[in-house]
Amino acid sequence: MSNLDNITSKIIEDAKLKAEEIINAAKDSAEKIVEDKILQGEKKKANIIENSEKEAKTLIDRKLSKQNLEVRDDLISAKQEVVNRVIDMVKYKLNNLDDKTYINFLKKSLSSFEGDDLELIVPEDKRELVKKENLNIRLSDDEAISSGFAVRAENMYYNNDFDGVVESKRDDLTIEIMNKLFES
Repeated sequence: MSNLDNITSKIIEDAKLKAEEIINAAKDSAEKIVEDKILQGEKKKANIIENSEKEAKTLIDRKLSKQNLEVRDDLISAKQEVVNRVIDMVKYKLNNLDDKTYINFLKKSLSSFEGDDLELIVPEDKRELVKKENLNIRLSDDEAISSGFAVRAENMYYNNDFDGVVESKRDDLTIEIMNKLFES
């Protein structure tokens, strides 16, 4: 039996060694799997952080861009408001010219008109003033204009109403005002 005991003991010992090898291999394999999973997790974590940083930067850039556009729009709006005020002041000053300045302007403007059948149309409050000047042009007694003057001939009507003239030149005036007030 001793031989049988030896064989049995040998088989058991070989089985124990084999089991220990299998257990060690399983431990090594488990450690490798855990290490791989940890590396994969770290890579995923790094990717998530990188993507989050990119998204945050993109979001910040968008917010800054939007804010810059709003500031630019507010600045343009403020400049346009100033331009509108200046144009309104120009209209006001033209509509409220003193008598001497109005007559000088009228004489200078009328010097470019030729013809015998011309009719001058002026604001109602300037009619008596213009009559006193004895200009060589027929003055309309029944028609008035709000500001400035108008000249009517057979097939022509020259409207020099101050508000209309200023509005017709608004684009050019806007550019000139912007250049003078907001030069960079």
